[in-house]
Amino acid sequence: MTNENPDGWMLQETLSQPEAWSELIPHILSHTGEIQRFFSGKSRILFSGCGSGLNASRFAAPLFQSVTGINAKYAPAADVFLFEDSLISEADGTAAVLQSRSGSTTEVLRAMENLKRKRVPVLGITCGADSPLALGADLALVLHPVQEQAVTTTRSLTGMMITCQLLAALAAEKPGLVREIQHLPDILTANLDAMHTAGRQIGEHTSFERVALVANGPFYGAAREGQLKFMETCLIPADAYPMLDYRHGPQAAVQNQLLLICLVSRRGYPDEAPFVTEMKALGATTVVLCDQAGPELRHAADILVEFNAGLSDFAAGPMYLPVIQTAAYYHAHTLGLNPDEPRNLSYWIDTSSLSAT
Repeated sequence: MTNENPDGWMLQETLSQPEAWSELIPHILSHTGEIQRFFSGKSRILFSGCGSGLNASRFAAPLFQSVTGINAKYAPAADVFLFEDSLISEADGTAAVLQSRSGSTTEVLRAMENLKRKRVPVLGITCGADSPLALGADLALVLHPVQEQAVTTTRSLTGMMITCQLLAALAAEKPGLVREIQHLPDILTANLDAMHTAGRQIGEHTSFERVALVANGPFYGAAREGQLKFMETCLIPADAYPMLDYRHGPQAAVQNQLLLICLVSRRGYPDEAPFVTEMKALGATTVVLCDQAGPELRHAADILVEFNAGLSDFAAGPMYLPVIQTAAYYHAHTLGLNPDEPRNLSYWIDTSSLSAT
């Protein structure tokens, strides 16, 4: 992909997410019958991918298990063919969801080949309609509305997250969750200007030298994606941890030059709000993303972004990313970097010439 947009594809595609989500959700729902048949009778689901596809899988697996009651796990695509015995004990009742924006990522395709040898049905999530993943999967969901020009993933990643949310809601036949997800585009539209402003404020900070993102449950996948955005666009040290686990070692690195981005959940709020207070006291610059903040969290947050939508934790996940994506974009520019030309990266990674056949 080439950059023919003078303003940069990454920012444009980040800010286009309300419209993209509005088109994506009915597109996925049009496949309701196929999706429900795919998951019918399954007792184990494996989510897998590389890069952002893996982060979407980190988000999807705990959410899917919580919503459906079906055992779900995630793994890097390479593990699906290198360490398959740790993931797949038998084919009966097992299905896999493979995620790749291009649908051509080498490790994802090798994972699909191995799964097919074991007769494990594969659902492919991709933006590449004619890609090997789309053509080879037992069921392919092609995310046309979130296709991108930028090397760095933004709306394709949130598109994968929303698709996985809908997979869980449809497999569990939970129309209430479907309705919540259907409201996401309007909620993002209402919050987009404030998120853009906050993201720019975060990104244009020059005082931090490293960033850490912390979250619990399915939101950890979103934190890992935020880590990836800062690493690839800003070339600065970036970490991601389960939020409360950050106390157990990583907080030794907390200092005035640390930007700590906290993805606060509704379920974890009573434990997560005090955590933010502790980190602020240690000297971190604290950014809090949440649905609604109480007085303690308002006091602890240097920058606070609220959605004020009353979303459940099962629906809220994609709302956390636009602020982080925008912050990474602006911080890259602050450092004199072009976020549309991340170093050593391309639109998709082909390692087939380096891999064993």
